[in-house]
This record gives sequence, C-alpha cells and structure tokens, in this order.
Amino acid sequence: MANKIYDLKTTKRDREPKNIKIKDIHDGRPSDITHRSMKAKKILIVDDDAGMRDMLLSALSYLGIDAVAAHSGPEALEMFSKNHFTLVITDLQMPGMDGWALASRIKKALPEMPVIMMTAQAKSHVIKDLEESCFDSALFKPFKLEQLQQEIKRLLGNTPIKKSH
Repeated sequence: MANKIYDLKTTKRDREPKNIKIKDIHDGRPSDITHRSMKAKKILIVDDDAGMRDMLLSALSYLGIDAVAAHSGPEALEMFSKNHFTLVITDLQMPGMDGWALASRIKKALPEMPVIMMTAQAKSHVIKDLEESCFDSALFKPFKLEQLQQEIKRLLGNTPIKKSH
C-alpha cells in the first residue's frame, strides 16, 4: 500500500502519490517550486543516518533547491541560529535530541518556520502525537521524491528558493 501525505493542520489526506522515478518529475526541466531569488533560501535537513542525509541532499540538489544537513538536533540548532532557513526537514528518532524536541525548539524561536517530520515508525504509533505537535507535515519512510516535492511546495507556496549552481 502506498504512503499517504498528511496535512497535520487539517488531518486530511492528500491524493495517493504516483509511482514515478526522479527523472520523470519534470523531464529535466527546473521544478516549478524553484526559481532564482535575490535572497538565498535554504532547507535544513536533520538526520543521524548519513545515507538518508546524502540522499536528501542529492534529491533536493536535483530539484535545484539549496540544502544543508546536520547529523543531530544540537548541530541543527547551532546551524539554525547562525543561518537563514526557509524550511526544516527532520527525522523523528535521533539519539540525544529527537525530532519532537528539535521541532519544539525551532517553533519556539521562530513559530512561522515550516517543519517537516520524517519517520520510519508506523503511522499508528505517531499519528495521535503528530496532530498536536509542532510539525507542519509528516513523511513516512520510505517516501517518494514527488511526495517531498509536493510538501515543500505546499508549505512554502510562492516563497522563492535559491537554485543551486
């Protein structure tokens, strides 16, 4: 069964994602969620799994989105305090500071900052907590690049994102 995307503010389900490959998303053309901007916009990725960080950095780069990664909650908070980010994507389960605590600290500092949670946990284990959490969206692993792209577009709307060079 395919994963569904949840809008946690309304708890309504989005449409079923299509099974597509990265190259099929926009046939090599720049994504419709990216365009040049005078201000640098970045996405902060937080995951203790190096493979997942690398995959997300590569996928966002492919979409023309500038992103940086942190391996832990404390490292992410340090980066967050020194840089301007447009969106944060964090894993839920990490040693030390988990995604719940990280999202709470980010929202306390900057309530309008969109935060996407990603997890390999079953929806049934986290869905009740998610409805009252600091997360704006959730992606359940494994998720497709199209799902990630849709959530970024939904959360950022018309916010310009810097294209990587």
